[in-house]
Amino acid sequence: MADSSTLGGNRGRIRAEQLLRSRQDFSLHPPDGHRRASITDLYFYRPGHLLVHNDHVDDVTRELDRHRVELRDAKAHRGFTHFTTSARSDPHDLIKRIQQTGGRHLRVTPNHLLFGVGGWMTEPATEPEPADPPEPEKSRVGTGVSMAIIDTGLAKDYRKLKLLNTGVKAGPGGCEDPYERGEGLLAHQAGHGTFVAGVVRQRAPAVRIEEIRVLDSHGIVDEASLSDAIASLLPASSSRRAAPQIINLSLGGYTRADAPLMALDWLADIEHPLILAAAGNSDSTRPFYPAALKHLDIAAVGAVEEVPPVDGDLPHSNEIVRVPGQQDRYARAWFSNHGDWVTCSAPGVDIVSTYQWGYYRPLDGGPLRSFNGGARWSGTSFAAPRVAGALAARMQADRLDNPHEAFARLIAQAPAGPPGLGKLIL
Repeated sequence: MADSSTLGGNRGRIRAEQLLRSRQDFSLHPPDGHRRASITDLYFYRPGHLLVHNDHVDDVTRELDRHRVELRDAKAHRGFTHFTTSARSDPHDLIKRIQQTGGRHLRVTPNHLLFGVGGWMTEPATEPEPADPPEPEKSRVGTGVSMAIIDTGLAKDYRKLKLLNTGVKAGPGGCEDPYERGEGLLAHQAGHGTFVAGVVRQRAPAVRIEEIRVLDSHGIVDEASLSDAIASLLPASSSRRAAPQIINLSLGGYTRADAPLMALDWLADIEHPLILAAAGNSDSTRPFYPAALKHLDIAAVGAVEEVPPVDGDLPHSNEIVRVPGQQDRYARAWFSNHGDWVTCSAPGVDIVSTYQWGYYRPLDGGPLRSFNGGARWSGTSFAAPRVAGALAARMQADRLDNPHEAFARLIAQAPAGPPGLGKLIL
């Protein structure tokens, strides 16, 4: 696959080097990948960790012993087992050896790291800029619809934000820790979950939101932990807790050999909420997970930007589309991933929403930015909740409890977006 995209440009390389220096639980394949121009074979992972399909645990255990790799812990999860091993080096070659000697059928993968999208690195397509927080509308759009947002969590003082002060709550993980250790400044993913919640609420002011804090202050979660977080939202039939109707995942990453995330395979065997996932910000056609898990009925959301009529075609866009009956024109946002695995798209450039309070230092230097509960930001992270809000509005308008039926209607009636971005949801 031809792909000229890069590791988040200069900011992405800066951030990768910061994390590789500071965190022992954070590694990259190949080790010098943050200095490369192409993202074609890059992925992040937890060193020493393997995920093994539950049917292959005994076989992989024997293979680890054969290759003299100590198995230190094995924890069973829904559909897979999480191995912790003595191998701290790149798992790519170890997995290759296991499958060569034990059989290529053995399903074993790294514990991939996923990021608040953002995109390839831990920041969205741009860094946040100060803006006034949006005011709520007096509207009952989204009434009766429940949504879970799996993200960094909400700002501690989120109820001070008028857009979020009713019908929104922090989940069992509590509110986010917005600071990186010892700096006293907002982390580069701080406010991400608060921003996403505000995007939903601008489109569907009455939807009920529970935000589940899964991404850490660096905006990182591993594949196994994401699986557990989704499972926690889908209680057993004996539980009094109701599952949300919609789940928003403004997070994702790339995988070894572009293989699907094995830790989410169990979703194929159950009825689950409508899951919307950001398509990533690498300007790439490479599958970005979990958005690209179409076999699990997960909808990938890319980003578009509005093109003023006086401007010509954008150099980065293959095609500009006009919405039928309107003068508005849209093109693929310069950062948005795209391809036949993308289901739909929505505006994701210069979005204004709710945010944190405090000071933020840009990745490549410059003066501190002061925030007071609002920000302007770009990324597929913010296109996905725009679609989530539109879906909640459709469910309420059509009096539908089934989000899958409502989403099918939404997609069927939407115009085509730019090439590689599916249908356009405004």
